[in-house]
Amino acid sequence: MSPSELLLIYMALASAFTIAAAILSLVAKEDVYSALSLGLVGLGVAAIIALLGYGLLSVFHILVYVGATVTFVVFSVLLIGRGVGWEKKLLPAATATAALLALAYFASIYVLSTAQVRAVTLNLEEMGVELFARHVLSFVFLAFALASVMIEGLLIASKKGEK
Repeated sequence: MSPSELLLIYMALASAFTIAAAILSLVAKEDVYSALSLGLVGLGVAAIIALLGYGLLSVFHILVYVGATVTFVVFSVLLIGRGVGWEKKLLPAATATAALLALAYFASIYVLSTAQVRAVTLNLEEMGVELFARHVLSFVFLAFALASVMIEGLLIASKKGEK
């Protein structure tokens, strides 16, 4: 079996895992289980990113999107305390959104599989220079965006944002 065939098998397995976790997220009865399933989706996406040759980006995806986002969602859900059953109203919209995202996802995987992918070799020192020297304005905007999301989450959790 050639390495390219093996890569396609691993990509198919990671894609199947990601889709299964997304379906589990949609059919979960509790919000906490849905959030944890979204964490599994993030891990599947990180596996695909790593298989494409971007290991460092995959690690950041796990740390930021999977770790921080799922933690934020789980704590928000636990603090808000929504009851079971409200997600059934969102099932048609969620299914349509999932189908569109799956279409975009597979289209991008198809494009990436036919294109020549160049591996990026970037060590942490070069990445620090890129972030803090060349793209400092983007980093500042990202920090403000993350701070505003945290403030919004605290307002939602404390229920002071309700009218």
